[in-house]
Amino acid sequence: MYTELFSRTTGQMEQALLPARRLQQLMVEHTARLADFQLQSLKNYSEMGIDQWRALQDVKSPEDLQALLTRNTELVKTLSEKLSTDINELTSLHRLLGEELQKVTQDTFNGAMEDAAGETMEPAAASKPTAGGTKKSA
Repeated sequence: MYTELFSRTTGQMEQALLPARRLQQLMVEHTARLADFQLQSLKNYSEMGIDQWRALQDVKSPEDLQALLTRNTELVKTLSEKLSTDINELTSLHRLLGEELQKVTQDTFNGAMEDAAGETMEPAAASKPTAGGTKKSA
């Protein structure tokens, strides 16, 4: 008797905690993706800055300065393209998280509605009159 009660309670607790576990898993995955994105971005932007410093060290004449300024316009273009790409990627990461969270929420809601519908159907079935006109007891 107690074993069945404990088993049922354990099963109900596992079912109740499933959405929380899924949400936690989604947040960990999202945080890992963000960390990877940030580390890659840091590497890319740091390399651009260090390359710029190295180019400044090589300026020895007016011609070198002119070449540096020409490269700077290309660097600005590259930087703006990289920023645009990074913003799009970051937006995509957040959109994906939102969609996944929405799906978990919807699944949880649908499961709760099914459970509630099942519970309301059981008492109705238990009190349904039998062929002899008496009520069926649970």
